[in-house]
Amino acid sequence: MDKILVLLNNYNIEDPALPNNGEFTNQVLQGLYNDLTALADITLVEALKVGATIEDLDIRDIEDFEGRTDKVDILNAYNKLKCGSRNHMRSYYGQLVNNGVAYSAQFILATELETIIINSNERCGN
Repeated sequence: MDKILVLLNNYNIEDPALPNNGEFTNQVLQGLYNDLTALADITLVEALKVGATIEDLDIRDIEDFEGRTDKVDILNAYNKLKCGSRNHMRSYYGQLVNNGVAYSAQFILATELETIIINSNERCGN
């Protein structure tokens, strides 16, 4: 979060996060946060599905954003974030499988999800 805040400040972009956890200036982001946290409160399996869904969406969003810049510092941040999201996806996916639940990609291609889950965790750098 601190490294992203540095980028936001360097490029004079408003931080969508408010001081209180779970509060955002962006109403779409706020609605998504509210909906997903409500689902996550239901059961462990629902929480795992929410985690996988968030990583699925994050990977897709980062891939979309990568095509919108040529700035090396931003692309490096995207690369590290996407690496972390792939590792998180592996964890959530594995826990869902351990609980007898199948997860299907909602935002990325099914083939991309398959590639992620068949590979080992990555080192994502600092």
